[in-house]
Amino acid sequence: MKVIWSSSAWDEFHDWISDDLETAKIIVGLVDYVRRPSSDKKGVSKPLIRDLSGWLALKIVDSHRFVYRLRDRDNAKCLEILSCSGHYTKSRAF
Repeated sequence: MKVIWSSSAWDEFHDWISDDLETAKIIVGLVDYVRRPSSDKKGVSKPLIRDLSGWLALKIVDSHRFVYRLRDRDNAKCLEILSCSGHYTKSRAF
């Protein structure tokens, strides 16, 4: 599965690497979790509403959320990552 980061999510991830490596490792674990077959998941993703309808969120730490969706792009499954910091404040960047 291809992983596509919004430019802001990629910047946020690199900020975590610089500022808090343990949180960056949690994010890498979330990417791995989302990429697993659905039968291996426990259903902890929260569907978002309003402007972010169609996106899902997983808690990283405190109020920070990993916001993502799974889509088909160019006949392949893709994981699109919108945010890995903050709390649902991003606009769609894809």
